[in-house]
Parts: sequence; structure tokens; C-alpha cells
Amino acid sequence: MCFLDRMMANRNGKMQGEVLVVDDHDAVRELLVEALGVHEEIAGAFGAKDVSAARRLLRERGARIELILLDHFMPGVRGLDFAGELAAEEGEPVAVIMITGSLLDGMEAAFLGCGSERLLPIAVLRKPILLNQLFPLVAEGLARVRAARRRN
Repeated sequence: MCFLDRMMANRNGKMQGEVLVVDDHDAVRELLVEALGVHEEIAGAFGAKDVSAARRLLRERGARIELILLDHFMPGVRGLDFAGELAAEEGEPVAVIMITGSLLDGMEAAFLGCGSERLLPIAVLRKPILLNQLFPLVAEGLARVRAARRRN
């Protein structure tokens, strides 16, 4: 087990990574950060109000971030465009769940089709987010990213 793995293992031996919530709506972002912060497989959840803040947190937190919840409709760079940027970058795999208030034709297919070795698209969820829908997707995303990282 490498240093990062030991650092991310909790007392029960379960792996714990971090989640980044990127949403320009303060209330949505704060609620999701709080809800995810108590998930047993998550060491910490952080929020970013836009893609610029998300990029900064990804640079600072690095591979500790295993999953991103990414709003699509934000000022500046849209979530789907940022997902495409992540897919083209080098780096540790990261799972992404897209969240949106309105699902446009082709958006889900475009998001799910932009996967790469770096970006593992999990699903598109419509707001309002129901935690009983979100948590299984979070578990799936964490499992997929951890399996991908073990293969690397």
C-alpha cells in the first residue's frame, strides 16, 4: 500500500478519498458538501463556485480528489466543457457526476461519451438532487475510480 493509500484509509480499513462539488448556487453546493461529508467512504468534501475555483482545488488537492459533482450551467465555463478539458489532461483518474437543472437534448450522451483514462463519467442527475439517488452513484464512482487507479 503506497503512502497515499495509507493516508486515505480510515479506522475501519475502508478507503477514503475526497469529493469536489462544483456548483455556482451556494445553497446547492453547501448542501451537497455537507451531505457528502458524512459518507463513510469520503474523507472530505469541498465546494467550488465555478470552474476556475475547481481548477485551483484540483491543483491543491491533487489525487486525493476521487470524485467531482459538476454542475453544467454555470457562468463562464460550462460543466460539459470542463469535463472535456479534464478528459484531455494527464493525471490520476477521477469520476464525475454531472448535475443540471435542465437536461438539454444530447447533453447526457455528450457527457457520457467524453470519458477517457483520466475522466470516468458516471451519470447525469437532474436537480433537485435526491440523496437516495446520489449516494449509490457516488459509491459507483468511487469504486470505478479506485479500480482504475489500481490498474495504473
